[in-house]
Amino acid sequence: MTNHDTLRIVFPTQSHQALCEAFIKEVKTHDNDFQATTGLENMAFDAWLARIKNYRRGLDLPKGFVPATTFLAIDNGWLVGFVSIRHELNPFLAHIGGHIGYMVHPEHRRKGYATKMLSLALDYVRDACNLKAVLITCDQANEASKKTIIKNGGVYEKTIHDHKHGIVEHYWVRF
Repeated sequence: MTNHDTLRIVFPTQSHQALCEAFIKEVKTHDNDFQATTGLENMAFDAWLARIKNYRRGLDLPKGFVPATTFLAIDNGWLVGFVSIRHELNPFLAHIGGHIGYMVHPEHRRKGYATKMLSLALDYVRDACNLKAVLITCDQANEASKKTIIKNGGVYEKTIHDHKHGIVEHYWVRF
C-alpha cells in the first residue's frame, strides 16, 4: 500500500467522459454497487453532468434528496473511484446514508485508496461546507470500510438495525 500522493478528487467535466464510461462498464462486471455515482450508470454522460451540477447547487432535487457534491478520484490519469458529499442530512441519510459516500473500483480496492479518498473528502467538507461534524456510515460486516473511517478520525456512535438495509454502523468525524 502506498500513500497515494498523486490521488486527487476533482469535479467531473466533459473531459472525464471516457474515464467515467469505462469505469461504469468495468464495475458492472464485478458488482452493482453504484451508490456514489449519482446515477451515472443509468444515464447519458451529458445529462449526468447537468444533474450533478444542479445537485451541487441544490437545484432540481428529487423528493428526499439533499444538495450534494460528486467528485471523481483520479490517480495518475486513472479513475479509481467516486466520492459523494451530502451537504446536509435528511431523515434517511441520518439513519442510513450519512454525509459522505464513496466507491472504489474493484481492481483498486484494498490498496489504501478509500482511506485517501475519504481524507480528501473530509478536507473539502472542512474547508468548503461549513459543517462541524460529518456522519459516515458503513455496513457492519464491511471491515475495510470500518478501518477506513476510523483511520480518518471516525468515532463509533451506534449501530442501526434496518429491515431494508441491514445492520449499519454510525461514525462521526468532528472538525
